[in-house]
Amino acid sequence: MLFHDEVRSPEGISTGGKKPTRKALDNAVAVIEELSTDWKPEDYTDCYRERLRRVIDSKRKGRKIEAPPTEKQPKPVPDLMAALEETLGKVRGGGSAADARAAADTEEDGFEGLSREELYERAQKEGIKGRSKMGREELVDALKST
Repeated sequence: MLFHDEVRSPEGISTGGKKPTRKALDNAVAVIEELSTDWKPEDYTDCYRERLRRVIDSKRKGRKIEAPPTEKQPKPVPDLMAALEETLGKVRGGGSAADARAAADTEEDGFEGLSREELYERAQKEGIKGRSKMGREELVDALKST
């Protein structure tokens, strides 16, 4: 949820010059409708408030406060249309959106959803020579061979 002061104006943001296809819009709407349920606030807890209360209690007791570990970021979707169709198929087949996301996260080599820049950073960490001249596929091959 974003508050009014957190929402940016869309002006100046490039849309890539393309409008989405009708099929893409229909699939996106279908996924949203399949996953929509009545909102029950009692099903949710205020995790932020709980964590903050624990931090305050720890500080009162003189304990050292450490930052929580960073959450794992989801991989970027290389083909939005394919991801929508896959999610829609899994949800209509009796699965859930969480099942669809879990299946997408368990890729064989873990490089499929990464951009060239992300692959370059991994190659840099691995010390792969000649990485600045490599394309995306070459970076994937080099990282697989390490």
